[in-house]
Amino acid sequence: MPHSQFKLSLPSTWTTIDSLGDSVTEAIRSGSDLRRDALLRLESQTFSGHLSARDAADLTIGRLLAENPRAQLAQAVDRDFSGTGQAVRIVVDRAEDPPVATAYVMIAEAPEDVRTRVVPTLIIQWAEPDADALGPEFEHVISSFRFTPPASYVE
Repeated sequence: MPHSQFKLSLPSTWTTIDSLGDSVTEAIRSGSDLRRDALLRLESQTFSGHLSARDAADLTIGRLLAENPRAQLAQAVDRDFSGTGQAVRIVVDRAEDPPVATAYVMIAEAPEDVRTRVVPTLIIQWAEPDADALGPEFEHVISSFRFTPPASYVE
């Protein structure tokens, strides 16, 4: 039975900018100065046919890197939650000062025979020098982003 809902949990340091019902679609993490700020957006992308989270992320990042040769893939992580997948791709644009990092987090349900697939996508942007300070909050947000009911993690 396919899951139709997903969850996302934000730490108390994040402020909701926009929401649709109970779902946060945009939020900001404001620091005490211009550093340690981050922006979060929740989007949906539609793909032809069935794609796993990994395939959707690789296709999206491949297009992004082709459009912006200054951007570089810094990290790629794929997780499996009992048939549903989560793919995390972190891209850094070093043309900015300071460099801007963007995490693309995609979740997809188990394979099925479909013509189109909607993939929920979480996008988080921050200044790269703030990565260490914001890392625990990002890990909390990213690990909470999955389909409900929560499935057990498979390594």
